[in-house]
Amino acid sequence: MGGEKFAELVEKDELSSNNDDTLKLNLSQLNAIKKDFALSIKPIVNVANRSEVDFNFSIWKSNNVSANKITGYSIVTISLTQLGSTPGNISAHQLSHLARLARGIS
Repeated sequence: MGGEKFAELVEKDELSSNNDDTLKLNLSQLNAIKKDFALSIKPIVNVANRSEVDFNFSIWKSNNVSANKITGYSIVTISLTQLGSTPGNISAHQLSHLARLARGIS
């Protein structure tokens, strides 16, 4: 089958399904589904362990922590690249250690 024939079949299918009500988005069903995926737990806010400002941490945080779309959560970027090595590679040992750290925090 050539490209033109394929394009013709796709357009024909699209035109035939444009007015099919079963393919249209049902907002009440969508809202019901959204409720099923709501977070069941709330983030923990620990204000008891606040201490004096650590400027090195503040710089690291401003460069590596960004807001998550879920209020109270953050996205943390962690670089495991050593100077002079190829970025994007992580050893099994590094990944295992990072997993242990994450389990201890979350």
